[in-house]
Amino acid sequence: MDLNRIVVVGRIGSSYGVKGWTHVRSYTEPVENLMDFPQLYGRRNEEPWI
Repeated sequence: MDLNRIVVVGRIGSSYGVKGWTHVRSYTEPVENLMDFPQLYGRRNEEPWI
């Protein structure tokens, strides 16, 4: 993975409900375009990308 090409397209929020659902905030326009990416990576704070 080329770390120079990473673009932040959203943010994972806190969980809610008894099943542990998660809020996801999309920075794409329209917001539904977030689901069009073939791969998404995540990280917490400054930890390595996974």
